[in-house]
Parts: sequence; C-alpha cells; structure tokens
Amino acid sequence: MSTKNVGTWLLGLVGVVLLTVLLSRGSVLAVEKPELAGPRWEYKIVLLEGGADNDPRVNQANFDKLGMDGWELTGLDASHRPFFCVFKRQRP
Repeated sequence: MSTKNVGTWLLGLVGVVLLTVLLSRGSVLAVEKPELAGPRWEYKIVLLEGGADNDPRVNQANFDKLGMDGWELTGLDASHRPFFCVFKRQRP
C-alpha cells in the first residue's frame, strides 16, 4: 500500500470515528429526560390512647381508618408518655 493510500485510508477512518462520535452524542442528548421531582409526602402524628390495662387494641379502629385513607405507619416513639405514632402518605 502506498503512502498516499495509507493517508487517505487514515483520513477516512478519522472521519468515520468523528461522525460516529458526533451522531452518538446527539442521540444521547435526545434521549435524556429532565429530572423528575420525587414523591411528596405528608405526615401525621397520632397520640396513642391507652386504657387502664394499656390494651393496644384500643387504637385499632383509628389505625384501620388511617390505613383506608392511605396513611402508612412509619415510626413509633415510646420513649416518653404519651406514646405517639408517625404516619405518612404520598400527596396527590
């Protein structure tokens, strides 16, 4: 292969590589999506009611209603009285 042919071949190869890089960058940019905002949460703190015998079933009806309304129990603080629960749900 002559020097002229090698130079032409290398120039063509560089052109193909540059074209591939430019085209791939454009397609990547076209595929990128804007950042979506994460879910928004709202929180509710509920004081636990305890009877004389501290029966946890006293709170069951209230917890059932909260669950039907989309609230999920995420935490409980029993370090002092009154005990309280933390609920969260995703905002519409």
